[in-house]
This record gives sequence, C-alpha cells and structure tokens, in this order.
Amino acid sequence: MAWNETTREQYRRPMVRYETDLTNAEWSVIEPLIRPPSRMGRPRMLDMREVFNGIQFMLGTGCQWRAIPKCFPPFTSIQNHFYAWCRTCVLERMLDALRALARDLAGRRGTMPERG
Repeated sequence: MAWNETTREQYRRPMVRYETDLTNAEWSVIEPLIRPPSRMGRPRMLDMREVFNGIQFMLGTGCQWRAIPKCFPPFTSIQNHFYAWCRTCVLERMLDALRALARDLAGRRGTMPERG
C-alpha cells in the first residue's frame, strides 16, 4: 500500500505513545485472554497491558530484548511472558483476536476463511 495523505490519516494513532501500543478497544479484546493473578504467592506487580505493549514494540520494531525502552517493564519480564504465552498458545489467541477486531472495523468478516 502506498502512503498518501488519506491513508496516513486513516491509520494514524494519535492516542498512543508508540505506534505499537494498544488502544483501549484493543486492550478490551486482549485482557480476558490473560490469566488472572494467582491468589497464592507474591501479588502480580506488572501491568500486563505494558507487558503486551513491550512485546508488540519488540516485534514491531525488530529491536533486541535489551533495547526495549525503559518506559516498559523490565525486558526480562516481557521476555518471560512472551515465551510463556508462545508455549501455551495464548499469544496466538491474542493476535487472532486483534486480527478479528481489525477485520470487523474494516467491514470485513471477523475471521479469515480456511485454506484447503
């Protein structure tokens, strides 16, 4: 897609810090997929939205884990959640939910047809 004044305005995200950050609508789709904190052990101190934003930043920019900006939680926490969510397919479900939301907002079917 070529960028022009129309497409720039259409895809502009003025309410977020980084282009990869979640909007409130996107977070409302993602949040239910994250396991609630355990009642046992230490209480969760991480903001899970910021953890996901950190993952999105790393994936979107292609930066190294250590190069994630300091405004996000520690890169080791983000990295640990990324690998755990990949292992349990939670990240795949999150990205599928975001894709369905984007397709709905674009006036297309929420899911893509299966290829066979």
